Amino acid sequence: MLFGDDNLGIKINIISRLLGARFDKKVKKIFPDLANTQFAVMSYLFDHKDEVVTQNQLAAAMRCSHPTIRNVIKRMITKKLVQIAPSSSDKRKVEVYLTDYGMSLFAEKEDDVENMLSGNQDFLTKGLSDAEVQSLNRMLGIVVNNLKGESDRGKH
Repeated sequence: MLFGDDNLGIKINIISRLLGARFDKKVKKIFPDLANTQFAVMSYLFDHKDEVVTQNQLAAAMRCSHPTIRNVIKRMITKKLVQIAPSSSDKRKVEVYLTDYGMSLFAEKEDDVENMLSGNQDFLTKGLSDAEVQSLNRMLGIVVNNLKGESDRGKH
């Protein structure tokens, strides 16, 4: 039965939609002018500010296609949040950096972001023990790996 209580795919889909909508609202309170993906890109670049990050790495981290991440980056360039440069070691690669403005904007809101993320985690796991949270996290990791493995096999 498609909508039975035991259909994990439907439950995960519902969780994804509800969580996505909740997360969108929380991000908009902190960064009113950013789309969710732009927030994720800024967060990733901020967390990896001491490393070289390429468009391909960003696409992999965001689990999206290269053309999609390229469009996100183009919009962020117009907002002066990121800049790109050809890789000095491989001209086929494009490196992505937060601009000084993007860096200061994220740094200024870093505590708000951390509070939002920890609050989100607390909200999601309300009513679960620490052991249950660990088990859920482990099991969801297995599900993600199963799905990643299936999509990787589809590429060949």
